[in-house]
Amino acid sequence: MEFLNTISLGQWKRAGRLALVAALCAALVCPFAAPGGIDAYAATGTNVQAHSADDIRAYIKASGAKTSDATKYATTPVTIGPGYNKGSLTQASLDSALKMLNQIRYIAGIDADVKLDPSQTELAQGASFINAVNGQLSHYPTQPADMSQSLFDLCNSGAQSTNIAWNYGTLGSAILDGWMEDGDSSNIDRVGHRRWMLNPKMGKTGFGKTGAYTAMYSFDASRTSSYTGVAWPAQNMPVEYFGAYYPWTFSVGSSVDGSSVKVVLKRDSDGKSWTFSSANSDGYFNVNNQGYGQIGCIIFRPSDTSYKAGDSFSVTITGAPAPISYKVNFFALEPPTPPQGNTATDDKNAASGKVTKPAAVAVKSVKSKKSRQATITWKPNSEYSGYELLLSTAKNFKKGKVKAVIKGGKKTK
Repeated sequence: MEFLNTISLGQWKRAGRLALVAALCAALVCPFAAPGGIDAYAATGTNVQAHSADDIRAYIKASGAKTSDATKYATTPVTIGPGYNKGSLTQASLDSALKMLNQIRYIAGIDADVKLDPSQTELAQGASFINAVNGQLSHYPTQPADMSQSLFDLCNSGAQSTNIAWNYGTLGSAILDGWMEDGDSSNIDRVGHRRWMLNPKMGKTGFGKTGAYTAMYSFDASRTSSYTGVAWPAQNMPVEYFGAYYPWTFSVGSSVDGSSVKVVLKRDSDGKSWTFSSANSDGYFNVNNQGYGQIGCIIFRPSDTSYKAGDSFSVTITGAPAPISYKVNFFALEPPTPPQGNTATDDKNAASGKVTKPAAVAVKSVKSKKSRQATITWKPNSEYSGYELLLSTAKNFKKGKVKAVIKGGKKTK
């Protein structure tokens, strides 16, 4: 979207009855489809909430959680036996992780009010602890010889009911960069960690971290929900929350015959398209009907692509129980800043699509030549795309027809 504003410099000199005014044209390019708007495209096959870009920005800002939020201990774990102590995390660390999870669920358009559960937090902490003790990431850990049966039972139960990860510095990073990515060779065929996090029926969870090992309780289904057709990336998608390595997923909510499914992904800017099916794919493709959250998950990842703010993609899926089509609009969480030298007169208007007033350009001289000709000189500014020369023969200048749009700081006309 391009906005143009022409501002008269108000500095002009007369040569006889000749009057010249130099005016600058400043163009601001906005890298998202609309300031907070959602594309008017009607999605089919999904009944999630499609939040606007501005709604998502506001939610994430109010949430305040970042992947860089430090994960700290309230009680430091002791991983050397026999005096084991699984430790615990600070409330601030748990709250930050929960907010990050709810951010993701809000973007996806499902209920984003998951709560922390103390018992699930104990299980998640136990899962991270037993993996740290063993020095191995596993859902089925072995029991150390000097660990009590009661502690191991808790840790073992936790390991079998959580998302687990290794070598993420914070819980927030494990959530977004690990479990939500799920694009490595051992996970992409089902994208199970992501699907647990985007399970519409999740109402509670808990988190744990011991050293480099993290965990999140995943098996909760305490909520009644009718949401189906959960997509990631979502219809309006912060580009900061997705990357080229991330697979696309669409969870139908019912069993899908993978041999019948065909996906067409099209980039709207240049019309480039990718096709995915069990017979032939322009990248990775699979359909998984296992019970990781919602069943019937269609998984695809285009080859040789990347995503930036302003990109828009159309998705069409045939062969599922019902037709599926939707758009994904990528946007930046931080709207673009105007070029240096432009003075914002009204930030609110600028955010809504109205252009701010550029700084004035001073006319140095106007030299009269023959009839209706003159040489005008001013100091150019590299931030501006060009300048308008407006000509009037009236004594009292009024803006008239544009005679030229030029690039340099000197022009004879």
